[in-house]
Amino acid sequence: MVKTILVGPDLAYGKEVLRALDDAKFPITAALWLLQKERDDDWQLVIATPLYDKFGPSISYGKLIDALSKKEPVSLFDLPVRLESARRPFIKALRKTFGRAVSVEGMRLGLRSIGGTWIDDGYVYRIKP
Repeated sequence: MVKTILVGPDLAYGKEVLRALDDAKFPITAALWLLQKERDDDWQLVIATPLYDKFGPSISYGKLIDALSKKEPVSLFDLPVRLESARRPFIKALRKTFGRAVSVEGMRLGLRSIGGTWIDDGYVYRIKP
C-alpha cells in the first residue's frame, strides 16, 4: 500500500519545473511524478530527455541545473528530479501506449508494470510519441 501522498504543492512544483525547462528549450519526451517503493520511498519527478542519450547523465544534469537556475541558483541535491534516457524500456513503453493520446496530463498510473518497471503510483504531465 502506498503511504506517501503526492499533494497540490508537489503538482504545482512539477508544473513550474516543466515551464522553466520549456522556457530554456530543454527537450522533454516524458514527464511524470513516479513513486517506486523498491527504488525509493519518496516521489521523484522523472523527466525523459534525448539529451541524456546524446550527452550522458553528467552533461544532461548540468543543462537541467542551468535551465532551472535562471531565477535563482538550485542544487541537484535539493531537487526531487531524475533524468532518464528516452530509450529506456519504461519510457519507450509509455510513449508507445500513451504517446498518441490527446491529453495525458493528470493521468494516474499505479500498481502496474510498464516496460518492465513496477510503478506503485504515478502522475503524468506529458508523454510525446
